[in-house]
Amino acid sequence: MKVSATEVDLRCGWLRSCTLPSVGSCQKGQALPSPTGAQPGGIHIPKTIDNDLVENDHTPGFPNAARFVSQAFAGANLDNAALPGIYIGVVMGRHAGFLTTSSALGKKFPDDGPHLIYLPERAFKLDRFLSEVKAAYERHSRCVIAVSEGIQDAKGHSIAEVLAKDIKRDEHGNVQLSGSGALADLL
Repeated sequence: MKVSATEVDLRCGWLRSCTLPSVGSCQKGQALPSPTGAQPGGIHIPKTIDNDLVENDHTPGFPNAARFVSQAFAGANLDNAALPGIYIGVVMGRHAGFLTTSSALGKKFPDDGPHLIYLPERAFKLDRFLSEVKAAYERHSRCVIAVSEGIQDAKGHSIAEVLAKDIKRDEHGNVQLSGSGALADLL
């Protein structure tokens, strides 16, 4: 069994508390026997940028990630205004659309993008999406769209999974949603 330096420190009673990278690590650390009999303490501070934890105003990392998304879409909007077309930006958020919603924070003028925002909290309908894109394009002669990677249909099926022929899964068995650009290509 491989033992980390933190576990050695906890087992030997050298540490009373430490920063551990996950809830699982905190639970492991608290379960380790201590020669002094003192129970090591652990506090887990979530480091998710999705801002999807209850009983929080925001999670550490979210404000910076939201600022990045906002600035990225402000830049995409300027590019799209100079070279009109349809731009689809896929943003992290398997079950929460906080980051995708922040894409609108960089809007300065009413015709700035994103013109359409799609979140996993609302059922995605492909026919409605196509008609809304067409309407936005006709209104602005271009269209910037922000889409959460986890958009799903009314039955809770991932749109990426519904539209794709070859589904890739991560090491936890979840559908690989981000990092490949596949969802934007499929839409």
